[in-house]
Amino acid sequence: MIAELEGQVISSAVIPEIHYHGVLAELPIGKIQNILERVDLRLLQCEQVMFFQPMGQAEILVSGVEPLLEEAVPSQEASFLQGETPVVALLDGLPLENHPCLAGRLIVDDPDGWSREYQARERKHGTAMASLIIHGDLENREPPLTRPIYVRPVMKPNPLDFNDPRAEEMPWDCLPVDLLHRAVKRIFEGEGGEKPQAGNIKIINFSIGDKNRPFDRVMSPLARLIDWLAWHYNVLVLVSGGNQRDDLVLDASREQVVSMAPEVLEEKVLQAVVKYARQRRLLSPAEAINALTVGATHEDTCNNFYTGYSLNPCVTKGMPSPLNPVGLGYRRTIKPEILMPGGKQLYQERYTGSGTETKMGIVVSPGRPPGQKVAWPGPNRGISQSVAFTCGTSNATALATRTAAQLYEYIVRELRSEPGGEQLKDQHIGVLLKALLVHGAEWGEAYRRFEHLFRTPRNAQTFKEFAARFFGYGRVNTERLFGCTEQRATLIGCGQLGDGQAHIYRVPLPPSLSGRRDNRRLIITLAWFTPINIGHQAYRRAALWFEPPLGPLGVQRQDAHWQAVRRGTVQHEVLEGEKAVAYTDGSFMEIKVNCRADAGQLSNQVPYGLAVTLAVKEGVNLPIYQEVRERIALLVPVLPT
Repeated sequence: MIAELEGQVISSAVIPEIHYHGVLAELPIGKIQNILERVDLRLLQCEQVMFFQPMGQAEILVSGVEPLLEEAVPSQEASFLQGETPVVALLDGLPLENHPCLAGRLIVDDPDGWSREYQARERKHGTAMASLIIHGDLENREPPLTRPIYVRPVMKPNPLDFNDPRAEEMPWDCLPVDLLHRAVKRIFEGEGGEKPQAGNIKIINFSIGDKNRPFDRVMSPLARLIDWLAWHYNVLVLVSGGNQRDDLVLDASREQVVSMAPEVLEEKVLQAVVKYARQRRLLSPAEAINALTVGATHEDTCNNFYTGYSLNPCVTKGMPSPLNPVGLGYRRTIKPEILMPGGKQLYQERYTGSGTETKMGIVVSPGRPPGQKVAWPGPNRGISQSVAFTCGTSNATALATRTAAQLYEYIVRELRSEPGGEQLKDQHIGVLLKALLVHGAEWGEAYRRFEHLFRTPRNAQTFKEFAARFFGYGRVNTERLFGCTEQRATLIGCGQLGDGQAHIYRVPLPPSLSGRRDNRRLIITLAWFTPINIGHQAYRRAALWFEPPLGPLGVQRQDAHWQAVRRGTVQHEVLEGEKAVAYTDGSFMEIKVNCRADAGQLSNQVPYGLAVTLAVKEGVNLPIYQEVRERIALLVPVLPT
């Protein structure tokens, strides 16, 4: 049929595990116009053709570029573990390997020889992502990761782009699903008789959204593939929600907008985001249920910056960025699950609004902060070592990847040496990292501002589910993930369950809290990787869940709605209270982790990770950590049923 239209097949791929058969074909432009205008063509009437799709690409929003100053180069004397294998894989554009911020810290695997098609000044997205993963925001001067990261280019410059530099995108002559499948399989199994390229990988960063495929209730092939890869290889895949570049339409005249107080402008911006939420959907593959999808907060470390004619849309700390997509995901799962800083994106008035409305568009190149400072190729052929200020959900995903890598080191170098640490087996690390990342999430001050603006008596019963579309589980408080304090104890566990099985965890209650009215917080996070059933509407084969123990500590649910948290592959419960509850020393609360089949038969054992934190406010002189530690060294399943 393609030949009848004077076309040719460029590539094809079959992946039975996700019921995928894709054909990449090239047709004359006149024939494509016929396809758009007619429905009686055999190609359109063929029952085996489910949908047509153009190719997608990634983008990064650049605020400005400046030369790399010597004092801005991160110290190369930071502890670097020579000979250590990478645990992070970056599937992105080709980074600038000799940039001072990246030199010696990358293992680039380029089996297709795409580096020959890249000019140095075109290596933008991969360079920025690698910089954020290794160093974080360069403004913060944080210690770099101690391991190299594995990089596999899956984007390259578009040969048909006549701009200079050319845009990076997934190649037009190969299927994205096939490319990603081959790239990940090469990591863990090798390719063409070669050995696995990086078999110790626990975290994959894939921040390439398809703007031509916003989520619309049906799982995309790319999302299905990521779900299968995460399950099959027990690896945590982090994906970005996708940047929303549409103009913000504010319900105010331009005269009002330019003279508004910052808090009023923020209110108008949030109203615009809420009003047009249906047009700001997730970009494929952000709907993948085994992956962690990351959104951005309007946040960076640039506090004093010149806006000129631009406007800063948000001022509340931790507020979701206007660049974010609005969830939910497949079958109303919470997506994106977590938020991380994604830079302060400025906006500027468009001169196309009406007298009562003002359109605000993204400012791409003011040449200065704000934004997150990253390594960047220079603008000229002779200058290849610069930094830039960038924003976006890809940035937030890179920072989440960095945090996951730091958590990996914390687990294998510290927690495994604790009593019971031998239970933190290698096959559970990926899902445990997933649980821990979400465990640090909370709605916080930004949600209270959002609630004040949009909660009404009419929507009070459903407001939390509505808010989760914007906040997910919230911004990750990374400080809470590493270690404990005298007033905070965190316990972790992991295991695997089959259909109808359960593990019961008994968590000791600190005696000093008995009978007191001090505010206490209990956070419980359960995460798992599920096998998938492509032919079943429920899709998710394994449903895991727990009932939060409200009574023993007198706490009540906060943040996300209790039904919403059970639809995906992460259940994150935040519970608070200050009711005095008396109990004796030796008392405990039980957390029962259950498993059942959800989409047809479940014949596999499902890996899961669990994190539990009990805390009182800092400054309350109660030895929570010490009392819990004395009664349990590490959370373990004590009563399998």
